[in-house]
Amino acid sequence: MNADFLTVLEFWEREKGISREVLVAAVQEALLSAAKKAIGPARELRVEIDPKNGDIRAFAKLVVSEKVISKHDQISVFDARRVKPDAQVGDEIEKEVTPAGFGRIASQYAKQALMQHIRRAEKALIFHRVQGSCRGYHQRHGPALRAVRRHR
Repeated sequence: MNADFLTVLEFWEREKGISREVLVAAVQEALLSAAKKAIGPARELRVEIDPKNGDIRAFAKLVVSEKVISKHDQISVFDARRVKPDAQVGDEIEKEVTPAGFGRIASQYAKQALMQHIRRAEKALIFHRVQGSCRGYHQRHGPALRAVRRHR
């Protein structure tokens, strides 16, 4: 993600009245599911978006072991010591695991999730506006009555 992405977020924030934090959270959620598909079943996977420049990075917690059985859950002592020099067997290390072709897949997931969150947020905004205007009506005119008229 880059400056174009941040520009789109600012546009939606102004046009739709949805806070930037809600939009970024929606994108992070979508990117997390995209990362799970791209990376595989990693332990405690998380995705981070830099709000200043829009860079995306995926991180996974890996357990340090002498012999790696599952590359999704474990990291060798040698590789772990590159990240953390005092790593011991059994330690958990958070390592960046952002895949190379992550951008295209992630952007599709982000777009879908963002549109879904925008629709939800718009519905919530409309509901709160209508609810607020109904309260004002009740205060001015009293409660509204419901009736059914039947013709014979």
